[in-house]
Amino acid sequence: MGGAQSDSRDTTSTNVLAQIGRYETGVYNDDAAEIPTYDAKTERAFVVDANESSVDALDISDPSTPTLIDSIRTKDAWEKVGPVNSAAARGGLLAVAVAADPETQPGRILFYSTSDLSLLRSIPVGRLPDMVTFTPDGRKVLAACEGEPNDSYSRDPRSSVSIIDVSRGVHDATVTTAGFRKFDSERATLRKKGVQIYGPNASVSQDLEPEYIAVSPDSKTGYVTLQENNALAIVDIPRACVRSVVPLGYKDFSLPENALDAIDDGMIDIETQPLYGMYQPDSIAAYSVGGETYLVTANEGDPRDYDGFSEVGLLVEENGAFGVDTDDDGRIDVPIDETEFSRNALSSLTGLEVTTERGDVDADGTLEELYIFGGRSFAIWKPTCDTVDLVFESGTMIESTIATLIEDGTFPKAAFNTDDDSIELDAESPMSGPKPEGIAVGAVDDVEYAFVGLEEISGVMVFDISRPEAPEFVQYENNRIFDPTELGLTGPDPDLNEALESGRLDAGAAGDLAPEGLLFVSAEDSPTDAPLLIVANEVSGTTTIYELTGT
Repeated sequence: MGGAQSDSRDTTSTNVLAQIGRYETGVYNDDAAEIPTYDAKTERAFVVDANESSVDALDISDPSTPTLIDSIRTKDAWEKVGPVNSAAARGGLLAVAVAADPETQPGRILFYSTSDLSLLRSIPVGRLPDMVTFTPDGRKVLAACEGEPNDSYSRDPRSSVSIIDVSRGVHDATVTTAGFRKFDSERATLRKKGVQIYGPNASVSQDLEPEYIAVSPDSKTGYVTLQENNALAIVDIPRACVRSVVPLGYKDFSLPENALDAIDDGMIDIETQPLYGMYQPDSIAAYSVGGETYLVTANEGDPRDYDGFSEVGLLVEENGAFGVDTDDDGRIDVPIDETEFSRNALSSLTGLEVTTERGDVDADGTLEELYIFGGRSFAIWKPTCDTVDLVFESGTMIESTIATLIEDGTFPKAAFNTDDDSIELDAESPMSGPKPEGIAVGAVDDVEYAFVGLEEISGVMVFDISRPEAPEFVQYENNRIFDPTELGLTGPDPDLNEALESGRLDAGAAGDLAPEGLLFVSAEDSPTDAPLLIVANEVSGTTTIYELTGT
């Protein structure tokens, strides 16, 4: 199923994105379109279907009509295959990251030909390879092996970054491992610096969880987000070693420039709050300005929430006292030091999702500070030796921009901090807000842009990042349908999600829901000779192609 959809809202007078093509899997809310990649040699896009452990191969030689060629079934390549997590293509070679079943066992990178889709090689790597990428020179493939614990937390494997040398061809490829064991003796030091290391009985090398990788333009350094740890790992690629683990710090939401809506009250209330945010970036990308390398992160946030261990709590009031409920019974499990907050602030924030693993400043069992997951932002960082410096953080920009677009009538009020699979104003405000998750960067007519995918409300925000210290908002593209009556649903409370779940409406009928992965295709590699952006949307099961033009 393919074709273009043209009901996207024009949110600025200087559009960069123009939707030209769309492929629909017909599968709703089942992770059928997660991560896209593209091979210029064959003019094919490849899109991860995590639920089916497969990769869809799409012919996009005409991007206005993306067409399914076939689906690669990774179960045919490895009998122990679990979910497919990521894919990357270059020069006729497709690398697919697959977890094992169970996921605590070593995973694989499966290599396929992009032309005939045949399996070329299966290479064992670390536990739970969550993301895979080629270095810019194409000589190596890197995999972020997250090493997540099982649900009972009885097993927490060591994490790593696998480095596969494909410079002599995939059949002669070799793999080396950059691990974290050397940091096991630095647990106390890393925690003091702000690295979140807190899993039950876990060493540093078990607790760190690599999520996503960006590689420097010279292909020598990998920058790996450690999302749950609110940190970044810097990897020396030629030496196959982790040079450093860098804490990313915290966002102060009491500052006016960082105001947010943290309250589910059915209203748009962007205000300062006595809260801190852990950036916890998911995606990361690298780009260059004036010969200097910069990193861009999407600061999504991601709590640990397992049957055997959870850091997630909700702020509650019980018998006139405020605290954090960790088991959903409405009772206080972790008290809050009310001398550090106004009662009005605490009262308004009931229902807020916070971590119980940070905020007890004096170790007395009471929280003197409240930390939430994510920054609701994107950020630009400058690598310096074995650390990174924060150059820019978007503050309240994402939420405030959406609020402004609602105010001027571009979007309905119900769009603000809504869920990715249901339309409910403010539902995500006490949790992740708009949830910036995916990011891509690329140059259009010599202007550097960042494309930020918002998983909950959906859509892509575009920023001019040519000046890393002062990015500018350019466009917000969102083709989501927020009014069920536009799709023929009637009644006092039409349930759009039910209509999509049941199949009464096609999976992609409500537009693109929950962008997960974004990919920039340069003009040089594009089949149209114009740069493209490919976006995979996991809830709607759609892959959408945009053509990019300069402002």
